[in-house]
Amino acid sequence: MTTLWFYLTDFFANPDSWTGTNGIPNRMFEHFTYTILALIVAIAIAFPLGLWTGHTGRGGFLLSTLANAARALPTYGVLVLLVVTMGMGLVPVLIPLVALAIPPSCSTPTKAFAASTEPYPTPHEEWACQAYRCSSKPNYP
Repeated sequence: MTTLWFYLTDFFANPDSWTGTNGIPNRMFEHFTYTILALIVAIAIAFPLGLWTGHTGRGGFLLSTLANAARALPTYGVLVLLVVTMGMGLVPVLIPLVALAIPPSCSTPTKAFAASTEPYPTPHEEWACQAYRCSSKPNYP
């Protein structure tokens, strides 16, 4: 454990680790760029699909099933498989990140849009519920 501590302190204290193309700031910028690019691609794919599903009410079960199955996808295994088959580069890194970002980007608008289309109670229904101390919401048609 102490060897690891000394290695880490030596690495972060070394000025060469903070400059050049292999420096920490450059690698952090690359990581940030990959993350933002994957998020943009995932939202471009999943958000319209989620809005359509929430608006029409069709395919919601299939979409949520696929989204939950995709959440169980071993992202690191997919990354290793793609790097071995395709080599290093942007695409092998981007595919698992997009696959990891699609499920929440797809299911969130579906649920939000479906919840926003529920009818609101009329003033008479609200008054009746308050006057008779209803314990639950009134039934909507």
